Amino acid sequence: MTSGPILLDLRTNRLTAVKKAAYRLADRLTVALGTPTADAPDLLPVTFLFKPRTSEATAAEAARAFYQELLDQELREQIAAETAPLRALILAHAFSKTDLIQHMTGRGSSAGPKPDK
Repeated sequence: MTSGPILLDLRTNRLTAVKKAAYRLADRLTVALGTPTADAPDLLPVTFLFKPRTSEATAAEAARAFYQELLDQELREQIAAETAPLRALILAHAFSKTDLIQHMTGRGSSAGPKPDK
């Protein structure tokens, strides 16, 4: 059974989120991604492919689950983008309290493993 193609708006759903949602539901359906056209560069054609003998109710439920997962993945992408500077700052602060950089550049007290005597 095949459904579609439907068009997903890439202005509201990042391609990464679409791919992650498709992957999460790969056991229930296959999501075939098309290529946006020059006339509609922000619209991604998507086709849902189901296993043979999939009932219409099961297919509808899988499609609904895809849209729900897509929203979840898009929100995760948005949160990751919004918090990236803060996460980088926290990591930089955590590593600033170590002498990792000195060890890597050879300026620390131990520039690497010492040869065996």
